[in-house]
Amino acid sequence: MSGEKSGRLSVEELQSFISERIAQWLGTSPEEVDRRVDFTDYSLDSVALASISGELEVRLGRRLPPSLLWEYPTIERLSMHLAQLIDEEQK
Repeated sequence: MSGEKSGRLSVEELQSFISERIAQWLGTSPEEVDRRVDFTDYSLDSVALASISGELEVRLGRRLPPSLLWEYPTIERLSMHLAQLIDEEQK
């Protein structure tokens, strides 16, 4: 994966990871998950969002604020924010 050469994840890798997790919760394929749709539009409850956030913490190796998925409520916005955080930490 191109984004992992320097220990970073690219926006695309983050989007794929999050899409896969949402697809698991929905019982669908990641391709059917629209990256611009709010998490709540997928009827993901707080348990699902907390689980996805926990998996992101493990994947990224860092703690994330509990409100992160509400502050950045789409896959696109969340992944762009996380990629920026990772990039800033690497500098």
